[in-house]
Amino acid sequence: EKPEEPKKQPETKQKENTSESAPVFTSGWVTPPSPPSYPKILISEIQIASQDTEKDDFVELYNSNFWDIDLTDWYFQRKTKGADDFSTYASKNLLSGKKILANSYFLITNSSSSFANTADITTTYPLTEDNALALKNPNREIVDKVGWGSSPDYETAAAANPQADQSIGRTWLSAAEPYIDTDNNQADFEIQEPSPKAK
Repeated sequence: EKPEEPKKQPETKQKENTSESAPVFTSGWVTPPSPPSYPKILISEIQIASQDTEKDDFVELYNSNFWDIDLTDWYFQRKTKGADDFSTYASKNLLSGKKILANSYFLITNSSSSFANTADITTTYPLTEDNALALKNPNREIVDKVGWGSSPDYETAAAANPQADQSIGRTWLSAAEPYIDTDNNQADFEIQEPSPKAK
């Protein structure tokens, strides 16, 4: 009879010591980053016609901040009295690479306007009675909006329709706080003599 061979013990593997920890996987939605914020720019004055021509229209913007603002990817939209929605007034292409300086004005006129030689940009889209304008930042947010006459779109209440050789302009307060902005077009704007790029 052969002697019984001793039973082999099962081998045990020792865990390797590693300085690197195993990756941890989590499930669920990843919160997207917040879109960048953009400063306030005001629509400060609007003219829709002169006695000489209905093409003498302009829009003036005012930057009340203490820094210049790059207008790349900003845009302007217009809404007429019978329209269901806003359409182009000054496209992103027109504003690309443009800046509005600190505490300064920016002028947009009709390309056939007598003010075109002083404009920062010109557009071929007209402004008429009972319109609304909306300035939008690159996030597609409305930064400022003005409606006048019987416009169906405005802030709280529409401003008056300016007559030829008149403009609607924001009420000037003081150098420390230049223009009133209560989000009420009727209260904030008054009939004025046109003064593009000036208060």
